Amino acid sequence: LYAHVFSHAQTAGDPITLVQVALDRLADVIAAAGQPAGDQVVLGVMTLLNRHFEPLGGIVCRLGASVFSVILPA
Repeated sequence: LYAHVFSHAQTAGDPITLVQVALDRLADVIAAAGQPAGDQVVLGVMTLLNRHFEPLGGIVCRLGASVFSVILPA
C-alpha cells in the first residue's frame, strides 16, 4: 500500500502530504491510570485518525509511543 502511494506520486508528479501528531502527556496518563489506560488512549487516537484520513487515501503509522504520522496522496 505504501509503495502504491509513493509510486503513484512519483509517476504522476503529485506531492505527498505528511501529517504528524504527537500526544502530549501520554506518560502522565499511564502514570496516573496505568498502561491499559494509555493503551486505550493510543487506540482511540489511532481509530480517530483512521476514520478521518482513510477516506482521503491516508495511511496512518505509529512512529513511537506517542507519535503518529499520516501519509496522504496530493
